[in-house]
Parts: sequence; C-alpha cells; structure tokens
Amino acid sequence: MVVAVEEKDYRWIFHLDDSSGSNIEVTCPKERPPLQATISAAPTAPTNNEALRNNSMARTLCGNAIDMSDIDLGSVVKVKGGISEFRGEKQITLERFELIRSTTDEAAAWREMHEFRANILSKPWYIPSDGEQRLKEEADGTKAQAEEKVRRKAEKEAKEEKRKAQREEKERRKKKRAEREALRPEGISKRRTNDKENVAT
Repeated sequence: MVVAVEEKDYRWIFHLDDSSGSNIEVTCPKERPPLQATISAAPTAPTNNEALRNNSMARTLCGNAIDMSDIDLGSVVKVKGGISEFRGEKQITLERFELIRSTTDEAAAWREMHEFRANILSKPWYIPSDGEQRLKEEADGTKAQAEEKVRRKAEKEAKEEKRKAQREEKERRKKKRAEREALRPEGISKRRTNDKENVAT
C-alpha cells in the first residue's frame, strides 16, 4: 500500500507499507520531455526543469510507462525491482509496476507471491558446473579490476606525496638561503651584488 509520494525534479519516490513493520522507498525516474528546438519557436513554453516538475509520467528500468497521477495514498500496488541503498536505507529501483484496482486482483497477487515463495524461494538453488565456472571467472575479473583500481590509487597517492615532499624541500632551501643572506654583513652582500652586475655587463 502506498503511504507517501514524493516528486523530485528527475524522479518519483513512493513509500510502500507491506505490513512487515517497516516501510520501503520505491524510486522511478521521470520520463523526460523532449527538449525545445529553439527558445524563439516556443517563447511561452516551460523550461526543461519546469516540464519535468509538471510531468506526471515515469518510466521503469524495463521501459514501462507509469502515470503517477493514478497513484494516490492508500493505492495498492505490485512492484518488482532491484535492491539499492541510499544513505544507509534500502530502496527498490522500480522495474515492473502494476496498480491493483480490485480485491480480486489483490487476491490474485497474494496467490502469485505465495506460489513464487513456495516454488522458487523455499527450494535450494543449485548452480550447474558450467554456470559455476562462469560465475567464478566473472568474480575473478571483478576482483582483478578492484585490485587494479586500488593499485592506481596507491600510485597516485605516492606521486602526490613525492610532489609534496619536493615542494617542501624547495621551500626549505629557499628559506635557508634567505636566512643566510640576512646574516651576511651588508658590505659583503653589496660587493657580491656589484660583482654579479660587472660580470653581467
């Protein structure tokens, strides 16, 4: 059951209560309107952001269009999607959506969920040997990519540290040179300056 609906600039978020004791957010991107060809061709047309805010259409990851104006507080819906996380809270990224309009449809949805749990979720899942090998290869590739990313990050940090040390050494030498110049007698400093000028001429 829908207990809250939020409209953002680029997506819709509605909160579902499935009687489990906690609610979950379902996110779905807005269907983007076509961009204006030219401003002069449609001087009174809303901007793209305004059109997005006024747009009640959404589109799931599977390409199904949803008119969010049909959804209200208390609407009974059936959703399927992937699990994601935002700021430590679980979310459903909507893939399939169905608005339950009658108690008959609701009973059919409950029956379908019960059959799915009994026939699919409650049974052990077995992966054939060829499928297991393929999954291992994919996992190894993902692991190699992660290790390469860590290695490049370490190299970048090492280069940054080296450049920082070089800058600090340069500043230290510059400061030390300035201190030596300040400690020299004024006559010696002027004589050396004149000698340099004579050599230059």
